[in-house]
Amino acid sequence: MSPALEEEARTALAEVNKLITAGNSTKAKADMTAFMKKYGSTQAAKSARRTYQELQVVGKASPADWGIEKWF
Repeated sequence: MSPALEEEARTALAEVNKLITAGNSTKAKADMTAFMKKYGSTQAAKSARRTYQELQVVGKASPADWGIEKWF
């Protein structure tokens, strides 16, 4: 992997993290998906996989009935 590509990936990941910090999760999800497609083989992408997985729930419907009868 070229050092220039790694640096480009780190910069792109920093931009996604700024979106997350700002609370713009919908844009962060879209940008992270594009990031993983473009930089998926970089070390920066490997470190961002957990965040990518967490962002995948953004925009999905939550269940109307959780099936929980009693909270402890």
